[in-house]
Amino acid sequence: MKYKLSILFLFVVLIFSQCNQNKKISEEQQIDWVLNNDNWVLSDWVADSISVLTTSEKPITLDFDQENKKISGNAGCNQYFGTYTLDNENLKAGPMGSTMMFCTEEIMQQEQQFLALLEAGMEISKKYDLLILRNDNNQLTFKPIQK
Repeated sequence: MKYKLSILFLFVVLIFSQCNQNKKISEEQQIDWVLNNDNWVLSDWVADSISVLTTSEKPITLDFDQENKKISGNAGCNQYFGTYTLDNENLKAGPMGSTMMFCTEEIMQQEQQFLALLEAGMEISKKYDLLILRNDNNQLTFKPIQK
């Protein structure tokens, strides 16, 4: 009887270890999909459980160059650019630069907040065809730009 229980226990452990391994591969494949589908537009910004209405003159975009580990886009008024690192599911951008076009104070503050979030690092995930960046207080949801 002990022999049968030991075999059963070993079988269960092997099954669960394979499930966990498959999940990790799946998460890596999802991140690759996100980075390969390199053009994104912000569709929703939630800060402290409150939806933020973007006041941008232009849509906020996010573009990845996976081969060169570069990130760029439009922050609402100005173009931004920089490099990024990806550690597990944590995306961190920087150092960042941007153009210096004149924008309203409100848009400038929004741009600074957006770029600060990217530089601070955010968890990256995919849900359906959406790219989601989140930290403790913010969630940025992007949808793919149709080409």
